[in-house]
Amino acid sequence: MATEAVHTTYEMVDHLPVLSVLVPFIAAPLIVLIGARGLAWPIAMIASVASLLISFALLMGQVIDGDP
Repeated sequence: MATEAVHTTYEMVDHLPVLSVLVPFIAAPLIVLIGARGLAWPIAMIASVASLLISFALLMGQVIDGDP
């Protein structure tokens, strides 16, 4: 008996919960490794805004779908 592997395609929306955590976790060491004080604030700001937008997209997805 041969078993077949089931392949599931994922969309970007499926990865948003993980990305909302990983974006700040990757930005923090990046800021430390770059070491330039002038770049620390913009990188942190971009990571914060990206995390906010991802969270907002997740919330709107649940509101539109009607999930509790």
